Amino acid sequence: RIPPHTVLPTEPTVRILALVFGSLLAVVGILHFVRPAFFVRQVPHYVPHAAAAVLLTGIAEVAFGLALIANWQPRAAGGAAAALITSYLPVHIDSFRRAPTNAARRKEALRFPVNAVYVAIAMLLAIGG
Repeated sequence: RIPPHTVLPTEPTVRILALVFGSLLAVVGILHFVRPAFFVRQVPHYVPHAAAAVLLTGIAEVAFGLALIANWQPRAAGGAAAALITSYLPVHIDSFRRAPTNAARRKEALRFPVNAVYVAIAMLLAIGG
């Protein structure tokens, strides 16, 4: 139940957020195909078929992004995007742990709050604003 004094975003605001976030997802998903080596390097060694995993997640990101842009099942697309981005957490932890220097570790650590914001946006879209 939402507390009575909670300020929720308006429908136009949610739509704009869906368009922007959907565009971001679609572009990043396309990058999985344009620059696959960048993403394959991030896949932990224990994940089999890293290149296939990168292509599949790229397909998912493009699909969820286009669904948000087209306003087709936006709640389902938002929830699916939140789940997908959350599933990247082990990848980010592994990259953080493997970072060779403190400077590299700090750079990797930035992924955690950035992805938390992405998950929050996706969840907001999943609940319909």
